[in-house]
Amino acid sequence: MKKHFLIAVIITAVMLILFGCAAGKPDISAQTSHVENTSETETLPPPSSTAAGSESSSETTSSVPAITSENATETTESDDFYKDSVLYKPENIDRYINYKMKYPDYTYEEVITFVNIGIDMDHYSQITSITDYDNLNVLVNKYRRLPAEYKPELVKLSSFLCYSDGSGNVKEHYLREEAASAFEAMHAEAAKSNLSIVAYGTYRSYETQKTIWEYAVNSGRTIEDVDSKNARAGHSEHQTGLAIDAMINTYDVTQTGEFKWYSANAYKFGFIIRYPEGKEAITGYSYEPWHLRFVGVDIATDMHDNYSSLTYDEYYVRVIEPAL
Repeated sequence: MKKHFLIAVIITAVMLILFGCAAGKPDISAQTSHVENTSETETLPPPSSTAAGSESSSETTSSVPAITSENATETTESDDFYKDSVLYKPENIDRYINYKMKYPDYTYEEVITFVNIGIDMDHYSQITSITDYDNLNVLVNKYRRLPAEYKPELVKLSSFLCYSDGSGNVKEHYLREEAASAFEAMHAEAAKSNLSIVAYGTYRSYETQKTIWEYAVNSGRTIEDVDSKNARAGHSEHQTGLAIDAMINTYDVTQTGEFKWYSANAYKFGFIIRYPEGKEAITGYSYEPWHLRFVGVDIATDMHDNYSSLTYDEYYVRVIEPAL
């Protein structure tokens, strides 16, 4: 009897040990599910989609580890997509890969475009010195800087093309000859509809732009806010003599018949609205409906007819730069 009892105790103990181990065994299926979930890609915002003009890199912070073309073996196949593009720049390959990892919803063409512009970098952090400053299609932005000593050949605008403050005071304005002639032609055409498109702001020197930016910062505004509205010295299109602030540089301009007219017709005279609405993350500037940039009739018309959704920054790296 004792023998049978002892056997029963042993069997019971063994069963308890076995069930105890089973109860404490990790759930492999749960682990597998967790691993799969962590590999899902979260939808990310557009590049630099926080306040335009910010120097902060917080908008591009990511938990994705930095990778390079040498250690990113899993992206080797996708490298061909970059290299097959006419926009491809070998020196940017690592930046393409990292940017695609960060924003997987972008096409390869978009990734190459944004990286070539410089959007993957903080504003003013990696600057190219402009050498083709006399070209009508020159690109000036927060990644490309004009020389401090650069001053184009300018002509004075006729007084009837210039803004008057209502008391008879007319400020003198200057543009490059090509832009001045085109602006006068546009003014004459708009006049046929009883509209008067005038220049409120035109050429500004490097020194003047520096003074404007520093004054804005010293007025108590944050650098982020100033950068979203004011170019730093050397980074202003006004220094090229090809930019015009039409009518007045406030959003009241959008309520005028002149704005509605030049929004529809400026391209016919070689002008574009340089900083369009909704493109702040690309241009680095708040919407400026008054800021016209002369690029020539061919480019302005091509943008209007075939690339209306692009900023000039995008058009330049996609269309102009590959042909240089």
